[in-house]
Amino acid sequence: MMFPFLGEEGLDILTSEVKKIDGIEQVRVYAESPDTTTGKFKKLEMFLPKENVTLLEGYTDEEFANIKNIIVDCKDVIWDMARYYSEGGR
Repeated sequence: MMFPFLGEEGLDILTSEVKKIDGIEQVRVYAESPDTTTGKFKKLEMFLPKENVTLLEGYTDEEFANIKNIIVDCKDVIWDMARYYSEGGR
């Protein structure tokens, strides 16, 4: 399940609860923005703590770098929220 983390004009970032994937605790982070040129959404999916990107669609290199910086700068808060959600918090 995904939970809202950040919503600002033109950008939504969602996070998951803590998941154990390949024996490692990870948090899925998903970002999307409307793409006014195509009518679709730009998408980014990455997993913390390794910051591995599994989906990148529509974002420019600069947009990607900016979103990644937000996620990395807030990773402690994201982990705290993910643990809260994993313990049944809503």
